[in-house]
Amino acid sequence: MSVHTSPALEKPDPSITALLVSPVIGDLLLFRETFAERGWSLHEALDCEEALAVIRQLSIPVVICYDSLPNGNWKTLLGATARLPRPPRIVVSSVSARFELSEEVRGRGGYSVLVPPVDVEEIEVVVQLASRSWFRQWRHSRTPHANKVVAATRPSFSTSLLSQGRHNWFPDRSTIGGSNGSNSS
Repeated sequence: MSVHTSPALEKPDPSITALLVSPVIGDLLLFRETFAERGWSLHEALDCEEALAVIRQLSIPVVICYDSLPNGNWKTLLGATARLPRPPRIVVSSVSARFELSEEVRGRGGYSVLVPPVDVEEIEVVVQLASRSWFRQWRHSRTPHANKVVAATRPSFSTSLLSQGRHNWFPDRSTIGGSNGSNSS
């Protein structure tokens, strides 16, 4: 199944910048190709430590991260970025994506969940919506930490894909550099 885009999203926005935090080669390749085809800028990090260094150095509107990383997880990134003057939108991708994860991500202030297997069109839509949400917020707000108002702009299609059983986009967890993926906070 493909995600239907609105006419406003049919032409990719060339000014999009995001950070992908994933130690999985398949993720890196898919996102590199997707971003390159659209003229978007993609920064990469293999773990939370690298990601936080990039986020502190650059103004990154969107962070796409794997649910479990070698030295933390999406909650680690969300907590660390929440203290920034302009925190990025956090999009979580998970091989074990479930409705509860989507609710938890949103409840903690994250933006969305990508449900594997993710296709190029879904990446495009989620990243564009997250980026536009971030720019809208900071264009109209000069107050740090005003990201509590984004709930109405979060996409809901990811949870509908979850209910359809889409869940095999990522490679086997054994390819994640020996991590068993059991990090939690």
